[in-house]
Amino acid sequence: MAQNAGPLPEVSDSPIGYPSVAAALADLAGRPDVQTSVQGDWTIIAQPQPRTLWSFPGAKHPAYPAAVRREVVTGPDGKVYVQMQVLCEASKPACDDLVRSFQALNKKIGASGKRRS
Repeated sequence: MAQNAGPLPEVSDSPIGYPSVAAALADLAGRPDVQTSVQGDWTIIAQPQPRTLWSFPGAKHPAYPAAVRREVVTGPDGKVYVQMQVLCEASKPACDDLVRSFQALNKKIGASGKRRS
C-alpha cells in the first residue's frame, strides 16, 4: 500500500467524462466496441479507441462506487504514458487509498516498460 501523505486534491467536475460511476458503467457495458471481464471483485472494461482501461471495484471494496480510467497516450517526446482519471463516490480516505494504489501500479507499469526498451 502506498504511504499516506495526507489527503489528495479533489476536482469539482467529473474527470472521467460521465456524471457518475453508475452512468459510466452502464454506458460502457452496453457498447459493442469494448471487452468486459470480471477479475476478482472488479469489473474491467477495455476500450480500444482510445486505448483505455476502465476499472470498477465491486460492492465489497471500500472505495465502491468508483471508476478508474487509465488511457495509454504517446507524448510529444514519443514516450508512452498512462493518463489516469478517477471518479470515486465513497469516503475520502477510501478514495485516496484507491488513487494511491493505482498510482503505485502505474509506476510499476512504467518501470517495467523502461526495462524492456
